[in-house]
This record gives sequence, C-alpha cells and structure tokens, in this order.
Amino acid sequence: PFQDKFINDRHRFVICTAANQIGKTLAICVKALHHACYVPNAFVLIVSRSEDQAIRMLDMIKGLMRFSKIDFEDTKDEVDNRTELHIKTKNNSGISVIKCVPPTTSALGFPATLLIGDEVGFWEIKVMNEINYFYQVLETRTNSTKNWKHDFLTIGQIIFISNPNGQQGLLWHLQKEDNRFNKYRFS
Repeated sequence: PFQDKFINDRHRFVICTAANQIGKTLAICVKALHHACYVPNAFVLIVSRSEDQAIRMLDMIKGLMRFSKIDFEDTKDEVDNRTELHIKTKNNSGISVIKCVPPTTSALGFPATLLIGDEVGFWEIKVMNEINYFYQVLETRTNSTKNWKHDFLTIGQIIFISNPNGQQGLLWHLQKEDNRFNKYRFS
C-alpha cells in the first residue's frame, strides 16, 4: 500500500524515504514504464547513484516487460541498449524514451516528462554540490514539460526515493527546506 500512495501522488514534487528492501525501486520502475507507455513522446529520466545502478534499474524495467502478461514485444522500438529504451506508446501515438544516467551533467539536454531520482541520499556529485545540482540541472529538465496536460498522470513530475542518510546532502535539504515536495516516510 505504501507504493501505491507515493507513485500515484499527483503533485509535481514527491519524495519517499524508506528502509532497505521494501520495494521503492520496484515501485518507481513500474511508474517509469507506465508513464512511458501512456504519455505520447514521453521522456522518463532516471538518475541513480551510479551508472551501474542506473543500468540495473533499466534492466529491472526490461524484466518487468519480459515477465508481464502484457505483450510488450510489439511496443519496443529500435533503441534498446544498456542505458536507454524506446517504447511505442498506446495506439502507436508516439515513441517514448526511458533514459538512465548517474548524477552528472549528462542529464542536461533531455526535457523530462518524468524525472526519477534513486537513492538520492547517497549521491556523490563531483561537478557541483548536490543542492545546486538539483535546482540547476535536474529541476530545469522538467520545466518545459510541467504544463503539459494528461488525463491521469502528472507531466513534469519529479519523484525521489532513498534510504535515509543522516542530516546531510540533497535528501535532507529537500525534506527540511523545500516545501513543494509531498513527503513520505516509511519504515
């Protein structure tokens, strides 16, 4: 039930802090796939703690597609590699992209309709401090899409998940200082 609560939250900014191994990553993988299938020409940007972890998230999404009772074989488009997946949207109304990157400036240049941050409490960013990275690099990825309309999804949404990591870094800052976020905490 906690997964249902935070992945179906319609607010633009959502953060979920929870314990290990309770399904946060699985929930956002489902959210990413659902968004990519139902938003024509969506761009889902998943930023994870490291490149390896980002690749594992995309592998999890591909596994969901492979083992689903829904036949996803006809929905895959030509791009299907370790960091990017293209999906034909419902009724072939467009091509959506799921792209996974580490927390670097490689996120620049992609206008995201959904931005997901994984293990935000443990990001180590070398090019700038984590708080500036969020406001200057990540949030700006969603500004051009935040006013798009959709019947049941929030476009331009930012969802962050993480284990807690003390009173430091981006996760702590967003929980304490940025009142735009709907905040969930589960143990």
